[in-house]
Amino acid sequence: SFDASSKIPTPNLDYLASDGTVFLDAHSSSGICSPSRHAFLTGRYHWRSKIFDHLGSYGQPTIGTSRLTIPKMLKEVGYHTALIGKWHLGWDWNAIKKKGRKSKYPNDFNWNQKIPGGPIEQGGYDYYFGEDVINFPPYCWFENEHVYGKEP
Repeated sequence: SFDASSKIPTPNLDYLASDGTVFLDAHSSSGICSPSRHAFLTGRYHWRSKIFDHLGSYGQPTIGTSRLTIPKMLKEVGYHTALIGKWHLGWDWNAIKKKGRKSKYPNDFNWNQKIPGGPIEQGGYDYYFGEDVINFPPYCWFENEHVYGKEP
């Protein structure tokens, strides 16, 4: 077993560990989600991109479309990429804001439109399914660049 002191058998993980690379010491550039996620995807310290805190509700994109990310790098060598889960690195919410609306209430946005600036456009993923962040609005699921279940 990879961890002989474990009371939980993990034969598949043990196999992967015996036939691959094992990391025993890992670090994060930040103790909160947005900066550490940004650093992991871009290989760039979060403070160099001036991301010091988590994004609040309806945060704007933090990774420029020209910035190389792990998914973009993998696609360059033939991989297909997907992200399932929490994104929390911003979207271009202003692109779907209804004309003349200044607040950030759900009725201020057109949820049937494509939402640019998310994991497909700035992250470089081929496919995305998940939520922006579970404890902030808009409290919905996304598939690629649309609210899940809405007609694009």
